[in-house]
Amino acid sequence: MLDVVEVVIELQAEGFINSDRQTAGKVVRHLGTGAFSCRVEASVKGVPQPKGPYASEDEARRALIQFWENCNKALERTPAWTPLTFV
Repeated sequence: MLDVVEVVIELQAEGFINSDRQTAGKVVRHLGTGAFSCRVEASVKGVPQPKGPYASEDEARRALIQFWENCNKALERTPAWTPLTFV
């Protein structure tokens, strides 16, 4: 089944512990269902990606920011990012 999404917002984060990396994430709305989800550029080992679906753009945005906060904490132990497919 075709899944068309609208990029609602794209955010960037920087200033992580033990890393000079800047990373990006998107909040998208699935046009077929109206549900929101997050897409991330990179992750840190052991940090689960935000899954969704989320009921609102604000809920998805909070999940993305929480994901980056969790990555920041994990970088204290494992200072390495894992690149992901980012569409």
